[in-house]
Amino acid sequence: MKKAAGLLACLLLAAASLLAEDLTIAFKTQGRVMGMSINGTQTHYYSARFQKTVDAANKQDSLVDYEKAVFYTIHHKKKKIETMTFDDMAKILEAANQKMAAAGADMPAFMRGMLGGGDANVKVKVEKAGSDTVVGRSCQKYHVTAGKLVWDQSSDPSLKMPISPAALARFTKLRAALNPMGGEALRKLYEELSKIQGVPLRTTMKGFMGGDTTTEATEVKV
Repeated sequence: MKKAAGLLACLLLAAASLLAEDLTIAFKTQGRVMGMSINGTQTHYYSARFQKTVDAANKQDSLVDYEKAVFYTIHHKKKKIETMTFDDMAKILEAANQKMAAAGADMPAFMRGMLGGGDANVKVKVEKAGSDTVVGRSCQKYHVTAGKLVWDQSSDPSLKMPISPAALARFTKLRAALNPMGGEALRKLYEELSKIQGVPLRTTMKGFMGGDTTTEATEVKV
């Protein structure tokens, strides 16, 4: 336990020193997924090497080391830190996706539709939808559809992630794979979203797992 606590302190100190003067965004998320209400807040810290997400309510943080390609999950209650490399996670997700695909073959059509569908020929459409203002910052709105999935996003083009484009692209692929039930529609959706300039400060997603969720920035520090 002492070893885990010591590692936790080192990780947080290292992250804090590297993230202090980069980009910090606080978000709130509200909505419903599979009939369950979601209402939470998170703070995201970004630097050229690290991305840290703090979830104070659940007492759990995540830290991504883009240089070493490693995920850390920090459980404060359990005083435990879990680690996983990008490559290990990709292998696990590939196996999960294969199982999900096999299960989906026997899944009723209405269930496949609720999960976003797995149509390999799904079309993605990206449209500019005017301007928006989030926490006093001027944003460009986008309306994106991928099959039955609908994503609305307001991005601030004056903000830029300090993470390298190559590392961010690799992480984006893993992000899509983390949601195997969304199938090809979700993969293509994230692929198109990665091309949008700026940092998203408000996003709304509908059509995945019967959900309707909105994530909105409440504070931005640069």
